[in-house]
Amino acid sequence: MTLPKLYLLAALSAALTLAACLAPRLWALSFVSLYPLIYACLRNGLSGRPLGSRLLHGAGLGFCFGFAYYSAALYWMWQFMPGLNFAAGLLYGSFACLFGLLSPFFTRRFSFCLAGLPALWTGCELLRSLGPFGFCWYGISNLQAPNLPLLQYVSLFGCRVLDYLIVFAVCAGALFFTDRSRAHRLLAMGALVLFAAVQIGGELFIRPLEGADKTVKLVQADLDPATKTDDVSLERHIYLSRKDPRADLVIWPETAVSILTLSRSVPIADTARAMRAPVLVGANIPQGDNYTNSAALYSAKGKRVGRYDKRRLVPFGEYTPAKKLFAVPPNPRLTEWEAVPGRRAEVLKTGPFRIGVTVCHESSFWQYSAHQVRAGANVLALVCNDGWCRSRSASNMHFQFARLRAAENRRWYLRCTSTGISGVVSPYGQIVKRGPEDRVAVITAPFGFETRRTLFTRTGDVFSPLCAAAAAVFAVCGWVFERRGQ
Repeated sequence: MTLPKLYLLAALSAALTLAACLAPRLWALSFVSLYPLIYACLRNGLSGRPLGSRLLHGAGLGFCFGFAYYSAALYWMWQFMPGLNFAAGLLYGSFACLFGLLSPFFTRRFSFCLAGLPALWTGCELLRSLGPFGFCWYGISNLQAPNLPLLQYVSLFGCRVLDYLIVFAVCAGALFFTDRSRAHRLLAMGALVLFAAVQIGGELFIRPLEGADKTVKLVQADLDPATKTDDVSLERHIYLSRKDPRADLVIWPETAVSILTLSRSVPIADTARAMRAPVLVGANIPQGDNYTNSAALYSAKGKRVGRYDKRRLVPFGEYTPAKKLFAVPPNPRLTEWEAVPGRRAEVLKTGPFRIGVTVCHESSFWQYSAHQVRAGANVLALVCNDGWCRSRSASNMHFQFARLRAAENRRWYLRCTSTGISGVVSPYGQIVKRGPEDRVAVITAPFGFETRRTLFTRTGDVFSPLCAAAAAVFAVCGWVFERRGQ
């Protein structure tokens, strides 16, 4: 197959994966969207070209996929800074480039391809999540969140097991059509049957929903974050909170109050007393010359009983990395004060509630929810403001993390956002209630408490580092075999 055709296949993979993320109903495309890319990498690795050429074109194939996919999927970043989505495409596409670069070491041996390529992909996804610019969005695990049977395995190994399983199935399919060995084709068929058994077997993990004896009220005020004032925000949130029906817990979204002062705390406390229910409020709290992006809990008696401070901040959105390097701040909003990472990561407690809170972007990282569950949380809550991006595809992609975190830790997940998508997710990833987008809404839904801990909650993510280590071993062995001419 000619090189232009291989690059067209990589671009086709980008288009199919993009369709799966922009149109949520097409999520099943993610079963096969990587097939053209994997097939192209196989053809490149099996070609008769010198190793250097195969490595170079493998990197090109991966980058072609990654840059095209992430630049298009992150189109909504353009509104923050022209061309920002292309810069993000360059950064996050580099990890797909790494996958393509190393792929020739995996393609000349059947076992390396079937077991090693999925490990390599999973390891690259791990690397993409690390560091201050780490980003977990738009991965295959996101796209597979609606796949409830497969989703159940995240309670054992975490969300990246979904990446491994999907790429494993794709590699098996590609090998079936490319390998001329009858024995290898039978093994590839067996691998596909194994994947089908894993997919169907996930149904056994799903249990009937029991113990949902509490009710939460999620207040979605749909205020423009760029123009809202605290007085208007307080008035609307209080009005919506007091509307019937009653609830056992009320949640307001991230930065429902931009600056939580004593004068603004009083009406929140009065609201909690009037409703005889705890109120969880997203608010910025002054911290010296800066502030923390926090969530404060008021008991049913109107007393502030705890707060959680966001620990993972959004670079250039809440703070400026390497600030001294910029003569002019890239984000004008950060010229006067910035957010600082919080140190208060306590579980918020009142009555029977042990609420493990995360704020906005933190939901895309498994560590924060798992930490709260290990600390004793019997329910998980997220306060979020997706109003800045005003993108339905971004809102939906962000919502899928609620399903991943709920299933990983087997906890009810209460997600309250300013503009949508607000909703309640069961411990098995089912959507119990989902609110509208870009509309004022009060979402009332049942939930319950859970105290058991999953294997993943106890161990954390050991699966993807093991995949990364295994991929490194496969790559070294592949390089040795190439040197020996085998």
